[in-house]
Amino acid sequence: HSINNEAAYDDLVITNFMAANSYTGFKRTPSGLYYKLNTPGTGTDPITNNTTVTMTYTGYLLNAAIFDQYNTADGSGTNMDIPDLIPGLQEGLKNYVTTGAYVSFLIPSTLAYGKVAQSSIPANSVLHFDIRVVSVAP
Repeated sequence: HSINNEAAYDDLVITNFMAANSYTGFKRTPSGLYYKLNTPGTGTDPITNNTTVTMTYTGYLLNAAIFDQYNTADGSGTNMDIPDLIPGLQEGLKNYVTTGAYVSFLIPSTLAYGKVAQSSIPANSVLHFDIRVVSVAP
């Protein structure tokens, strides 16, 4: 099968996934990223390309398979540099999140890995992330 408009296909996949799983409260950005701020952050430091974010997270495929996670019992998190993240996470973290936030993202393949498969992520995969931002450092 050939997908002529990957962004439109991703959007259809995401909206069908949300309907099938009773996901509500997500907002769509102009780029096609969906996000839901489950717990607003209390921090005031902006997240930029020069920021290191300490976070706990779980990354899922839409079939609920976990492809990556970092969750600790003490909630300490792991450090991530913004430029090292996929475009969807960069956009979401920089524009909608501060320290203390708990957010869910549904990231279209066009803002993730696109047509290139990764070790446990098939090509053209929409990704679901749940992220808690522990701290933000410039």
